[in-house]
Amino acid sequence: MTTSVNICNSALFHVGAEQITSLSETSKAAKLCNAKYDIVKKRLLASHPWNFALVRTELARLSASPAFEWTYQFQLPADCLRVLSIDENEDGRIEFVIEGDKLLCDESSVKILYISNVGEGYFTPHFSEALSIKLAADIAYAMTNSTSLSDALFEKAKQELALARSFDGQEGNKNRYYADTFTDVRY
Repeated sequence: MTTSVNICNSALFHVGAEQITSLSETSKAAKLCNAKYDIVKKRLLASHPWNFALVRTELARLSASPAFEWTYQFQLPADCLRVLSIDENEDGRIEFVIEGDKLLCDESSVKILYISNVGEGYFTPHFSEALSIKLAADIAYAMTNSTSLSDALFEKAKQELALARSFDGQEGNKNRYYADTFTDVRY
């Protein structure tokens, strides 16, 4: 099973550093991983609608109303990194805004699709590798004082992230396009 320590050890391998057994160790490597891991993980999760991190839920409406402009406010889930969409009503698109950890709108009930701060057990192998290389790029200079290694790892992280996004985008079949008389006329 993938853990944060596994991912950190993979990052440390990329920079040529000694492995760790815990993020609470006092070694320089463990301190750097502990400082950067959660930040890098959340940034990568929020950067793409990863299939493994998507959650659909109906939000709890709060009793207090916003001070002005909007009628209702809803509490976002604690694990919400980014709201991707809101379920439309029968009239079409719902206007909303995110302020802090609240969603404000004029609808009395709201269902959202969001990116969750999921645990490592949900990660795909490609995402785990992209995360470890991105983490390695972030800690490389502090570990080795080598800007060339840091730059090379940033480039490798971009490539690995593109590969992970590609595989993620191949799952499912939501965006299928079918020919009809409107599209047939064009060909």
